[in-house]
Amino acid sequence: QPENDLRRGIMKYYTKAQARFGLNLVIICSLLICSLLFLSGCGGDEAEAPTPAPAPAAEPVTANAPAATVAATATEEPAHAEHEATKTEESSQAEEPAPTDSNTVTFDISMHDSYYGDSDTNITDPPVWTAPKGSIIIINLTNHGKENHNWAIVKAGAQIPVPYEEGRESEILLVEPGMVYSNSQTQWVINAPEPGTYDIICTVSGHYPFMKGQLIITP
Repeated sequence: QPENDLRRGIMKYYTKAQARFGLNLVIICSLLICSLLFLSGCGGDEAEAPTPAPAPAAEPVTANAPAATVAATATEEPAHAEHEATKTEESSQAEEPAPTDSNTVTFDISMHDSYYGDSDTNITDPPVWTAPKGSIIIINLTNHGKENHNWAIVKAGAQIPVPYEEGRESEILLVEPGMVYSNSQTQWVINAPEPGTYDIICTVSGHYPFMKGQLIITP
């Protein structure tokens, strides 16, 4: 619509100029007008160049940052766990009580045919072994004889038959560690019985009363 109005105005002006100024001036004006119309047509048909969109700003590269953090954590956690394990182990060792021998008693007993100890005087002078109440008794038995022997504890107050026959009257025995064979040794560990005096005998038939002693448990 603006171009049509422009043409109408131009034609109206052309007619007035021709009537007033003559043909030559009209021709010159016509040429100028045509040039303006041509330039106006070219300018109107020309499309505006699109404005380029701004390029997005480059973001900083941080892909390696999490990996570094994970690696550091993975390295630090085992070290921390090892440190805690070391602290726990040291604490456990510090709290563990030191071993003690205050409640342990050891008897080294030699046996011969047929007596305990170094001399054949058990009937008149029997050997005596002493241990406190609640102690642990380690009995090391060594048989130097050619016959089997043992070291049995008789119940307090029990009557021992004379002679003692092996396998009979076993109900009078409180503890019987077992036989020690000829020229051999063994070890037994027992808990001390209640305080009192106990007879010790060898339960092999015919060895008692020649092979005997006493065990005293103190309060």
